[in-house]
This record gives sequence, structure tokens and C-alpha cells, in this order.
Amino acid sequence: MKGIAGVFPGVCVALAVWCCLACGPGPALAEEGRVYIFMDEPLEPYVIGELGEVCHEGMSHDIVAEIFSRLGLEFEIRLVPWARALKTVEHGEADGLPMLMRNEEREAYMVFTDMILEERELFYYLPERLGDIQWQEFSDLKDMTFGLVSGYTYGEDFLAALDQYGYEVQYTQASESAFRQLAVGRVDIVLDNEATFMALASENPEWRETISAMDKPVSSIPWHMGISRLSPLTERVEEINDIIADMHGDGSFEAIKARY
Repeated sequence: MKGIAGVFPGVCVALAVWCCLACGPGPALAEEGRVYIFMDEPLEPYVIGELGEVCHEGMSHDIVAEIFSRLGLEFEIRLVPWARALKTVEHGEADGLPMLMRNEEREAYMVFTDMILEERELFYYLPERLGDIQWQEFSDLKDMTFGLVSGYTYGEDFLAALDQYGYEVQYTQASESAFRQLAVGRVDIVLDNEATFMALASENPEWRETISAMDKPVSSIPWHMGISRLSPLTERVEEINDIIADMHGDGSFEAIKARY
């Protein structure tokens, strides 16, 4: 029979191997080969592609690509309707959304990074229909019908006016649909951000001639990356914020915006 001294080294090795397996890989090993999944809707110039596809270009795509390159991580952006994008992130079926506005409802299921971009929201209208209309107070527009996108959030002041004045609203599923309603006179005003309209007008050049923006911005909206509270990516938020700060400092965001 072998003595205890003869079997002890083998026992130690076996125990060491078992402990390594039980404890699992460290963070670096755990992320090796993982592809983080983002959801978004097609919305030029931010997200370019078709529903059901994986996005490979657009301002949002390029920003996430630069952040993840600096993190040393892999990602993809899957294109789905906006309401579904929000739900998959809420339920932890996706890791996040590339860029969106922050609000209390979304904070219940997402962690937000520091600001990435700030975009202006404007009122768009048909001069042929309304003349050279401008606004100073939200009450100036209380008799108008608005085209808004279901599931989008808007600036707090506008949302308060929407509640106060009870504007008539026609909801659509996408910005392009809202502008199409405006173009045929089904709504009086569309509220959307400047970059989105410019991108849509490049594909619908007649809109540059027929649709105008009111001079006064409705709001300037900060956009953040939203990360599902159920995603392990939440552990990297501080690191992501450091990268965002570096990109503001080194001009990366402005360089990406200039491409579009």
C-alpha cells in the first residue's frame, strides 16, 4: 500500500485543477470570443442598413466600432423595429443600444454612459401649406397636428407641452414615415433631429425644396450608449466613459460625424 506521502502531490494537482475549473475563467478569458449584441433600427446617418440585417456602417456603428476597438472587444448591431430593440435590451436578450436619449423609464433597465453626441431637434413643416411660420412658445402651435415616432422620447419641455396643450398627434414607426406623412399633408409638423432629416432628404431630394425647419431649436439632446442592466458589459461602463472622454479630447467624434 502506498503511504500518504506518495499520493499527496497528485491530490494537490487534482485539487488545483478542480479549483480553476470551478472558479471559471477570469474576465479576460470570459470575454474571449464573445460578441456583444446591440440592437437598433435603420436610421440614417446613424444606422445604415435594412431590417433583419446586421449593420456595417453609419455614425452610430463607427462610434461603437472605435470604442470597442479600444476595449479590445467584438460587437455587432442587429437591425429591428425600435420598439423591439428596446424590449430585447430590457429583457437582457441584447447587451445594449448604440446611442439614444436618457430618460427615467429607460434608466430602470439600462445603464447609460457619459454623453457621446448632442443633436438639435427641430420642427419641420411645409411652407406651401403653413407659410413662413415660426414659433416662440409651444402655445403658438396648439392648433397643429404633429407627426411623431412611436417609442421615441423627446425633450422634456416638448413632452410637457404635449400634455398641457393636448396636441393632435399621428404616430408612425419610423422618422421616414413621419416625413412622408408631412410631405403629403397628413400632419402639419414633424419633430425630429437635424442629422436625420438631412440624411433622409439626400434620398428624397424633393424634400429639400418642399420641407423647411423652423429657426428656433426645440431642444439640444444628449445621446448616450445604453447598456442592459442584465449584461456583463455594465462592468465596463467606467472604462467606456474613459474612452468616450479620450475620443472627445482627440477629435474622434468630430471625425466620425464628418464622414456623414
